[in-house]
Amino acid sequence: MDFWIKEIFRVTKRFYYVSYLVGLVSLLSGFALSRYYCFDRMDPVFIQIQSMDIILLLGSLPGILWLFHKKTKELGGLPTMEQRTQRYLRWSLIRLIVIDFNLVINILLLFLLRDISYLFATAIVMVMLILSRPIVQKLKEELGLVKETEILPSEDQDGQGED
Repeated sequence: MDFWIKEIFRVTKRFYYVSYLVGLVSLLSGFALSRYYCFDRMDPVFIQIQSMDIILLLGSLPGILWLFHKKTKELGGLPTMEQRTQRYLRWSLIRLIVIDFNLVINILLLFLLRDISYLFATAIVMVMLILSRPIVQKLKEELGLVKETEILPSEDQDGQGED
């Protein structure tokens, strides 16, 4: 059982850090693009893009967190640990892809339109990314291995010793 937890933690941690690299690459490309392109943010097309981005941000982030929570609650009923692991990894990857998509879009729009509202939107997405950090204790709870009221030793909560 510990093998599966370590495997899930290792893979999700890798996805998590790749998300930061995706954000860094989009930051660098947005900076490079902003040297050559700058669009008028009062153009009606870009006002519509801004509206769609805000709707996407406010709809997709809470939606994917709710869906991930719902799907991980169903994992305890699966018969084998291998099925739980596969399903957890799939939904963890989907959650990070949605967060990364929002991150890339908001960073690129921040640089191309030079509008401060995208800085705040990017900050919201970064907070969601920080909240998606894999933690061993939370993995055990989500996989149905530990009851949520049970207290585990605190020295290994963030899983730093398991690389």
